[in-house]
Amino acid sequence: MNRQGHECLLPVCDRVPGTVWMVANAALCSAAGILVVIAVGRLGANIFWLAWMRYCFGLLAMGVPGLLGAWPLTVHNRRAFVLRGVLGSVGQFFFFGAIALMGLGRGTVLSYLLCVVGAVAGVPILKERPSAVCMAALVAGFAGVALACNAGLPHGPEWLALGCALFSGITIAYIRLLRRTDSNQVAFLSQGVFGTALMTPFIFFFPAPTPDAAGCILAVCVLDTVGQLCMNQGFKTVAVARGGALIMLTPVFSLGAGVLFFGEHLSGRQWAGCLVVIAA
Repeated sequence: MNRQGHECLLPVCDRVPGTVWMVANAALCSAAGILVVIAVGRLGANIFWLAWMRYCFGLLAMGVPGLLGAWPLTVHNRRAFVLRGVLGSVGQFFFFGAIALMGLGRGTVLSYLLCVVGAVAGVPILKERPSAVCMAALVAGFAGVALACNAGLPHGPEWLALGCALFSGITIAYIRLLRRTDSNQVAFLSQGVFGTALMTPFIFFFPAPTPDAAGCILAVCVLDTVGQLCMNQGFKTVAVARGGALIMLTPVFSLGAGVLFFGEHLSGRQWAGCLVVIAA
């Protein structure tokens, strides 16, 4: 796509409500999570290789077309570009580890406390003042996630999920900040740049994935990339607090997928939590 075609596409994307982009993000990220569990749990892929391939894919998907003139890659807010890239790549690595070690449903639920962190981070970073309705939705969503978690104090890999919540929650505030001055492609490119740099030293210590695992990881890359582009586009018009409430649909989708595809057991409390999140 040339630059003129890209400029024609932007108004079309902007006419789609931000809430639609957020729901699409939730569905795609949940599907990617299913494939992460398969790649690591069933096909033996290493988590560092999975993250490295995902970041390289994002780097190439945004960088190569940009260098060919499909879209501009000029960075206007360099500080936000760096922080979005570093914090976002670390947070997503923790997320991959959490769902690989804890299971899709429970790992996603704990990780998606990031929505609450993101709403809080939006206050000092973006100077946003969430409406009472949005804050009520976030409180209800947080209560639903707590019910769906069905756990006591964190231990073991649960700390990875909470690390994801912290790093990724702050990241979504920086994504919205970056989208005020920079394109969707630049916002996504930052994760590819810094994630690839952070993961490269580690892959030399682990065997490369098998062809089957590599194919599964490639599918993860496609789904997750499209999902994050949807999120970036949504945050162009949706406040962090409201976007965070919509992103909480991801753990609902993932809990359902865990039950259907991986035989993960949900207690009555977890089902109640899912309903609370949907209501929020």
